[in-house]
Amino acid sequence: NERILALIPKRKIKRDIRDICKRSNEVQFIIKFIGENTSSINNTKVFSFKRIPFNPSKYSEDQRELQKSLHESKIKSNIRRLGKQIVAFINNFKAHERQTEILKSIVSLSRIQSKNIQVYFYTDGIESSSIRRLDAHPIRTENAALSFARKDSQALRSAFKLPQSLKNITKAEFILPQRMTGSQAGSNFVDTYFKEIFAQFGIKNLEFKTL
Repeated sequence: NERILALIPKRKIKRDIRDICKRSNEVQFIIKFIGENTSSINNTKVFSFKRIPFNPSKYSEDQRELQKSLHESKIKSNIRRLGKQIVAFINNFKAHERQTEILKSIVSLSRIQSKNIQVYFYTDGIESSSIRRLDAHPIRTENAALSFARKDSQALRSAFKLPQSLKNITKAEFILPQRMTGSQAGSNFVDTYFKEIFAQFGIKNLEFKTL
């Protein structure tokens, strides 16, 4: 939603994109807004990055170092351009949703065919959907968070015929705005709740970070 997008520094998103591209030869960035139709395949835009390897045989020996330096500079420029394109897409998004469906992102994740899926949630973590309304009914205790998570994961699995576990998710991270931590209505125990939700689908490496 627009409030959360405004609280996330865009330099953080650019830095994440840069770091991912540095570690990879080929990447697809699937950008999805977790509003009322998170599970829809239409609520998605894909950006791609492919690193073209340097071919020294194309150049004479006295030109190789210079051409290699120019090649690496071009790759860095392409990564910066990609970061700007993704941030521009995010900035131009107009959110009018009345709900935040973080849970249904698991439906989308179950459809991705890849051996190395890394998931970054830029959100306040407050689910507000037909499954769970943390804004209206905040979690009071850690035990309640675990109980709700197990109930909601089963409801999600039944409604969308999801498998017992999602494979190939190598990283999952929630990035929370600093200004809402501990003070936003419904924010109590969201880390416990979502860690258990994801654990119910075999994802046990979920991390929470605050900007």
